[in-house]
Amino acid sequence: MVLRGLLSNSEFQALLQSLTRRRGRKAPAKPAKEKVPTNGGRRKFASVSDAVLAVLRESGEEIRLRDIHVQVENRLGGPVSRYSVADSLRRRCRGRRPLFRRLGYGRYVLLD
Repeated sequence: MVLRGLLSNSEFQALLQSLTRRRGRKAPAKPAKEKVPTNGGRRKFASVSDAVLAVLRESGEEIRLRDIHVQVENRLGGPVSRYSVADSLRRRCRGRRPLFRRLGYGRYVLLD
């Protein structure tokens, strides 16, 4: 009698034996992954706005946007998008109780 089909396949028999055989030891553990910060690299809420306000308070006079941006980066200890600084200034120049006044292109002053 001659076996035919899957049961006569020697590769299949070897595969079945490898699956049913007991292994002597476990596979080596994978190295631990580096932990990602939980905040995703973001700053605390309103930290840029607070830094902009502090810079304008310290200056006491008209100051240019580029100078505000440099001082905010120094205060926060890292790079800050210039758009974040500009947006903070733009939002707080309008409304019922504005904190800043825009004197011209890129020039701001703190209101008393």
